[in-house]
Amino acid sequence: MKRKWWIVALAALALLTAILPKEESRGICYRVTGGKSEMTILGSIHAGSRDMYPMHRDIRQALKQADLLVFECDTEGAEATAATQALMFYPAGEQLADHIRPECLAQVETAANKLGYDMTLLNRMKPWALVSLFSVENMADTTGGTSQQATELGVETQVQKLAGDKPRAYLETAEMQLGLMDNFTPELQQYLLTDACEAVLNPAENSDVAQWPTWWREGNAKAFAESYQQEMNAEPNPTLAHEYHTALITTRNQHMANELAKLLEGDQSTFVTLGLMHLVLENDSILTELTKKGYTVEPLLRP
Repeated sequence: MKRKWWIVALAALALLTAILPKEESRGICYRVTGGKSEMTILGSIHAGSRDMYPMHRDIRQALKQADLLVFECDTEGAEATAATQALMFYPAGEQLADHIRPECLAQVETAANKLGYDMTLLNRMKPWALVSLFSVENMADTTGGTSQQATELGVETQVQKLAGDKPRAYLETAEMQLGLMDNFTPELQQYLLTDACEAVLNPAENSDVAQWPTWWREGNAKAFAESYQQEMNAEPNPTLAHEYHTALITTRNQHMANELAKLLEGDQSTFVTLGLMHLVLENDSILTELTKKGYTVEPLLRP
């Protein structure tokens, strides 16, 4: 008899799950006006969790109404694939062991073993490429899934799925984006690789990463900004921290803001999805650059 009651209870739970929608995520989202056309900018984290969805109805409505979707970079086209192959791997005759210290290589081997990767392949990859790989794996570990699942649940991927066949544009080429990291000094690349390995080997210390989906769901831009700033302030090598920030954040903010300004003066409404660290830092963001150009930037969702 008890078993039958459990069956009824589970059936009722299934009905309730279907009838009662999950609370919608606020996301990190802004409206930009003051040009010839309107623009919505959504901050993205590139790997996520199921708890981040569904997105708020106002975000989905803005996406539905937009004429054009805009992303940072085309990562799937033939040119992107070619650029990735050309930049992330060493040319024939070179390997990772030739470019990093033995103790760093030992860390890479230990991290690769934990994650189940073959060092034969990883030894052909440049440090910055391994940093990207390990970072996604680390995010997946904190959300309890695989790297593929975490990427599928990233904001950009979810926007692409919701958007269907809407026209798309990109602010950077894959060659531009990957080239920035490929041009990091050897010192910075090795420093970042060491840090990425430590994150894989000691995941319990990555408490902030585990909070990213929650912060995004709550629309807590301040938490992202404070976490990043605290991390940068705590870096023992300010010179390398400055190189990293200038190349990946400041310089790209200026370039992407210029491209977005052109779109704002066009005749198509746009829905833009960008890495949220380009949006949330005080006085060093795309939003700041657009404000300087005379546009009005405000949160899409009011508190």
